[in-house]
Amino acid sequence: MDDDGTGIPEHERAALFGRFARGSTAHAEGSGLGLALIAQQAALHGGTADLSESPLGGTRLRLRLPQNPARSATTQVLDI
Repeated sequence: MDDDGTGIPEHERAALFGRFARGSTAHAEGSGLGLALIAQQAALHGGTADLSESPLGGTRLRLRLPQNPARSATTQVLDI
């Protein structure tokens, strides 16, 4: 998922997957649990979540999940 907001500095991205973590560029109120839950659920399904720079200028959230976790360890990147 891409956004065109202010973005998240590269040195903060990994830490934002921790519980109750909020970035220095956060403008909306929140508990800091959203990305932690995304990463947890991805891991439970054998996948990963990561943040990078978006071509729109903000941040890109990418989820990688196995195509069929019961039969294969290969992953398919879904750009949504």
